Amino acid sequence: MSPPDAQAGSARGGRPTPEGPPDLLHDGLDTREGSTFSYPPMDDLDISSSEPIRMLRSPQGTTQIWTPAKGLLFARIKGPMDIRGAHAISDEIEQLLRAVPKGLFYYDFEEMTGYDDASRAHLLHFARRVLPGVEGIHVLVRSRVVAFGIRTANVVLKIVQVYTDRTPFEAALRAALRDKRRGPG
Repeated sequence: MSPPDAQAGSARGGRPTPEGPPDLLHDGLDTREGSTFSYPPMDDLDISSSEPIRMLRSPQGTTQIWTPAKGLLFARIKGPMDIRGAHAISDEIEQLLRAVPKGLFYYDFEEMTGYDDASRAHLLHFARRVLPGVEGIHVLVRSRVVAFGIRTANVVLKIVQVYTDRTPFEAALRAALRDKRRGPG
């Protein structure tokens, strides 16, 4: 199940189509107000927030990004990640790090099938630059190619927790959501 694609809303960069909602396949990042994100098997995990989902679509895949709690960013990629998806993620992280001293990042890359060299280089360079503002990076992967790339980057970053099983990834995310929503103290 994917986010509510048919839900009406506004889009940054989207053109209205004759049928109504913006044409997301061609126009980039969607910020539909009031969107919630739910997909099996995480339906029981409350990752909703007042923040809209930012969604970037291409014919090959989808990048979805949102902040379910202050200081916590969640991104999900289905299909291959391209440079537009990499820039969308880094732009959202920049925005989050302007609002909090440290950010916590969860990436559901279980359905990510690969990435191009430009995306890999951009995200590694970006991560090295913002590393002092990173509390933690948690990545769920299935693809051996993606897992190898992330583990290789972690040789430099030394902060990435890689998961190949959804259960511990979701447990860590639940704990982080609880902590972030509870606030300091």
